[in-house]
Amino acid sequence: MENIFDYAEKYCNIDFDEFSYNKLDALIFSQLAYIEYEKIFDFNSPLKLIDIWRIITETFSEEELLQFSLIMQKAILLLCIISNGKRYRNIVAKDYRNEVFDAEEKQFSAITLELQNGENVIAFRGTDETLSGLKESAALSFTFPIYSQIQAIKYLNEHFISDNKYYHLTGHSKGGNLSVYSAVECDDSLKDRIIDIFNFDGPGFSSEYVKSKPYDLINEKITTIIPEGSIIGRIFNHDEKILVVESEEHGISQHHIYNWHINDNDFEYSTEANYSSILFEKTINDVLENAEKEKIESVFETLFEILDATEAKTINEIKELKPEKLFEVLKVLDNKDAENQKYVIEILTLMVKFGIINIMPEIKYDFSEFLDYIKSGKKISNQKIQENLKLTNPKNIDKNIVKLS
Repeated sequence: MENIFDYAEKYCNIDFDEFSYNKLDALIFSQLAYIEYEKIFDFNSPLKLIDIWRIITETFSEEELLQFSLIMQKAILLLCIISNGKRYRNIVAKDYRNEVFDAEEKQFSAITLELQNGENVIAFRGTDETLSGLKESAALSFTFPIYSQIQAIKYLNEHFISDNKYYHLTGHSKGGNLSVYSAVECDDSLKDRIIDIFNFDGPGFSSEYVKSKPYDLINEKITTIIPEGSIIGRIFNHDEKILVVESEEHGISQHHIYNWHINDNDFEYSTEANYSSILFEKTINDVLENAEKEKIESVFETLFEILDATEAKTINEIKELKPEKLFEVLKVLDNKDAENQKYVIEILTLMVKFGIINIMPEIKYDFSEFLDYIKSGKKISNQKIQENLKLTNPKNIDKNIVKLS
């Protein structure tokens, strides 16, 4: 199985004149946005990629590089491969911006890469491994626009105003969402200077937004690429072209682009997303469309209060917590008021409800009575479950699964 590292090695010495900019180049540049350059040097002036690589090797030992987050380590490894080939080494990186406000739960980062033909690539960073980034991504569920979306528009407009060049936009995860949003929201007179937009497994938008006129004006330039078991990229709605690629891993691990299958100079495509991915999309989007925003926000606030109680700053730090610390953290739940606890139950209930309906659409489900049993904490017998789940035709379950896919 080939991955993006294989493409980088094969094509790093083939000029863009010989083999033009493509979706795999866009994927590579989306990962360069994950490098936290301020941890390496003061990025105050434009630098060629080969020069950035030299600074890294002169500044850090291999052991020191391993202290960075895993996502940054892999991005640096990718930089190592491409910076030594003529296709990429003279690309100029500039206008790096990184803003993280832990107290305000805001995170935005972007970088511009100038190709030899004068075109520019703007790469927006996705959700990094900081809890601030994770919190802001969660805010997409109940706030629109979020801080990073607003900053993405400003960043794009600054470039459009300062020159007359043409731009490729790219981003992975939340970065993909930012690349689309900034293109939709920039002035209509500037949209002609956007060549293409690649959203790699990034969340979509509300159904109203993707049907709006501004979105329609840019739609044909957007390509969303998701793995066959996508979860993140299935959140909210897409109305643009979607390509499904095969992946080495399962579940949330498919979100990592290094697991995506490459076939020489293109992705290895799947005929369709798998059933679990489609089921997740329908269920989570049904919940987001039907639940009140303040209730969703309250649930996330509870979740992040628990995470904050760990005193961790990154997701990796949470993974390394000792058991005794986890027990201490769970006490946060005991202090939540009844109203907040009710919201948590309501959201979880909606997920169960829509999950069941999406798996078996022909179910006649008396949900209210069933919920009374759940909330009472009583043990529910299989007979009672069968009474509440009245299947009109159980044989149709497999047909419904096919229908969903």
